[in-house]
Amino acid sequence: MRTLVIVSGTVPSRPDEAASHPATELPSTDLPMVPFAAAGMVAWAIATVAVLPFRERHGSWFWICVAGFLWGIPGLLVMIRHDANRRRRLAATGTSAPGEDPEGQP
Repeated sequence: MRTLVIVSGTVPSRPDEAASHPATELPSTDLPMVPFAAAGMVAWAIATVAVLPFRERHGSWFWICVAGFLWGIPGLLVMIRHDANRRRRLAATGTSAPGEDPEGQP
């Protein structure tokens, strides 16, 4: 069985052509996670305010939004810890994160 490798969006016309193009390693996607957790909490907070006028007829909507926001708090704390470990790991290996210069400044 032969494996077809597509590199740089090109499709080889012959099977032996695929072997001449080595597969490249993808860049790291180890991104800071705190902005994602914070954005999720902001979205739940906005949703909570948006459903306030419907609280009397659809009381569960309000509490679902409150629960989403509250569940975001431990998620945010975990992501803060994750990012601290990420920075420590990157400093130990001497590499810079995607979007940061080697001095650690964005």
